[in-house]
Amino acid sequence: MISVFTLYFCSFFLVGAVFSKLRRNRDGQYDIEAQLQLLPRGKRQDQGRHECEIFTHGDEVEESGEAWSTCSKNPGHDTFIPAPEFCLDHLPECARYSSVLELVKLLSLLTVRLRVAFTSWERPKGYTFHNYRGSTEQHVGSGFVQDIIPGHGSCPCRECENSPTPAQEWFCILIETACHVVYDTKEAESTKVDFFYDDASSRTDGRMKSIFAKETILHSQDQDFCAMLCVTHDKRLSQEILQYKQQLDKTYQLYRWYKNKFDDSMMADFYSLCLIVSHPHGHPKHVTVGRTERFIRDDDFMKVSYTTDTCCGSSGAPVTVIDIYKGGNDIFSNKGRGPHSESLCVNGKTLNMSAEFLTMDLENNFKLWAKNNQHADFRRLTTEAIRKTCFLGVVFCVWLFLMAYLLGVFTPDVLF
Repeated sequence: MISVFTLYFCSFFLVGAVFSKLRRNRDGQYDIEAQLQLLPRGKRQDQGRHECEIFTHGDEVEESGEAWSTCSKNPGHDTFIPAPEFCLDHLPECARYSSVLELVKLLSLLTVRLRVAFTSWERPKGYTFHNYRGSTEQHVGSGFVQDIIPGHGSCPCRECENSPTPAQEWFCILIETACHVVYDTKEAESTKVDFFYDDASSRTDGRMKSIFAKETILHSQDQDFCAMLCVTHDKRLSQEILQYKQQLDKTYQLYRWYKNKFDDSMMADFYSLCLIVSHPHGHPKHVTVGRTERFIRDDDFMKVSYTTDTCCGSSGAPVTVIDIYKGGNDIFSNKGRGPHSESLCVNGKTLNMSAEFLTMDLENNFKLWAKNNQHADFRRLTTEAIRKTCFLGVVFCVWLFLMAYLLGVFTPDVLF
């Protein structure tokens, strides 16, 4: 009788534990469905018109090299210029200004590679990589440093969270990319952000710095936009990023000043240049140059299509549009920047499309997060502690009940 009752109770407890585990993955059939729907064609084809590169669990450098050499969209990649080698001669003749070259160099320095090692369970059915939810197969895209500000309190990076002496001087970095590259905080936590991956030697000489992202503060599936946060107490990395960001801000201020010198009636006299800095196939960053084709606007957002070449790995890369006056004077208008989203075929012609350029101000949300980060971390840690305490309490009660029954303190008749 004792063994039967014990077996029944333990079975009931184990079923509950399994059910609880499955619920973390939405529901029991969710896991099975995702596994059954893994298509033979692979994760790369499961992204539709988007352009992430896919790495399996093999050697990353070899996989990147193979993807580069077998690329069918841009065989040879003749229009992809290694960022350190980019010069005035690579710009259209009407755009060969030192200020434009300076802008390209700064954009390049602030472009990052994103290696996403987890696909979120929250990706909705029919969305990019939906069939690979829960997978650790890595997809790679690009991103851009939107802002950097000093943090307050203790550094919340992974290293400091587990340290008795966390760093007190740290910086918070805002990265923008496409939503299909990094969908939510679960994916951000598994994303490595590679700064200054400029050439092959960057990986071995210490110039490339990699840190994990922390969380997303804004993402829009409809606009295909994501803003996520990184934190670091690496002083050298922070100072470099801060320096380049300040220089870029000055350059944009110059463009805005020039823009006030003309009106929309003069736009026919301007050449619309589209620049993209990305990590094609997970390679070191390259620059491509083309023209804009069409702008799609509404109150808060703007999309743009362009002839600028992109490849797998370019998803999320900064798309920068500049209008240059054909009259020969050094006058520019910077329309803004948004992440690269997808590759299109229109009337037999390949065009690429950005995600929507956000004209809303991200800085307020960003600074508010940095200010409240210490309190947010405290609430998160407190919640985790409560969950663990409740779980241990339940386990202890079950153990106590079993021991009392086995020792004959009471019988099942007492309960009924």
